[in-house]
Amino acid sequence: PVFASNKFEEVQKYITEITPLGPNEMMLLDDGKLSSFTLDPADYGIPPCTPEDLAVSSREEAVAVLRELLAGGGPEAMRNMLALNVGMGMYLLEEKMPLATCMARAREALASGAGRKVLNAA
Repeated sequence: PVFASNKFEEVQKYITEITPLGPNEMMLLDDGKLSSFTLDPADYGIPPCTPEDLAVSSREEAVAVLRELLAGGGPEAMRNMLALNVGMGMYLLEEKMPLATCMARAREALASGAGRKVLNAA
């Protein structure tokens, strides 16, 4: 399904990924305890974007953009969104690594085209 709205609040309700739209309100589960957490992309040098910056109009466009992103290119807002999600994934998997380090490493890996190597190996 496709959802479109001019209202940021409406769009944000339907997004489950971390986005560079602005601060992301999250819940973290650690040792059975939930804690609230705000991830602000600006804290990691990522500028805000609009919902339109993250939109694609078709499946074909989505596939093409994903291939660009995995090769280290693609639209800046989408690159930033991917980096935020990869960085958070690293943070959740690497218990001792600070979030800022995870975000920086995610951006470096994505810029290098590391995702393309994984895609081509599959």
